[in-house]
Amino acid sequence: MSGSELEVLGPVASPISRIKDRYRFQCMIKYRGDADVSALAQRGAAILDETVKQHKLTVSIDVDPQLLM
Repeated sequence: MSGSELEVLGPVASPISRIKDRYRFQCMIKYRGDADVSALAQRGAAILDETVKQHKLTVSIDVDPQLLM
C-alpha cells in the first residue's frame, strides 16, 4: 500500500451496545490515499470466517456508512 495511510480504530461498543440480547461492537478503518479498503475488509472477514462460524457471530461490513449506530 504505497502512498497510503491506514488506521484501524476499535473494536469499541456500538452506541446502541445491545439489541435483543446480542452485544454489538464496531471497528472503523480510516484511510487516506489509494488503498483498496473494500478488498482489505473482505480479506479480513475471510480470515475471521471460521471463528465467526464457531462462535455463531455476525459480521457486517459497511463501506460507506451514513450513521455509526
